[in-house]
Amino acid sequence: MRVSAVAVVIAVLTGVFGCATPSPKVWTPAGGSRSDGKVTLGFEYAIAEDPQITVQDGIPQAGQLCAEWGYTAAQPVGGSRRQCAVSNAYGCLRYAVYADYQCGGGTR
Repeated sequence: MRVSAVAVVIAVLTGVFGCATPSPKVWTPAGGSRSDGKVTLGFEYAIAEDPQITVQDGIPQAGQLCAEWGYTAAQPVGGSRRQCAVSNAYGCLRYAVYADYQCGGGTR
């Protein structure tokens, strides 16, 4: 029995786009300014993933970076922002998500 190319493409696309896979992510350093006391964290995910992470989850990582600069705390500033990181003719395949944190609590 021959399987048509259309059937194969439909099967692949259904497997890739049919359901989002829960995916734990970790915030990683993506920028910032020591003089402004601002830390930017980020992560990337594919279109078929459902990232299981919130801006609040980045507070410990941001706090560690702020502590390296002499501050004693970090708080999120606003929410996260998402932008397309990889695309093709059909749309976005991979997204980058960023969140900003303000260092505070004075310096040590």
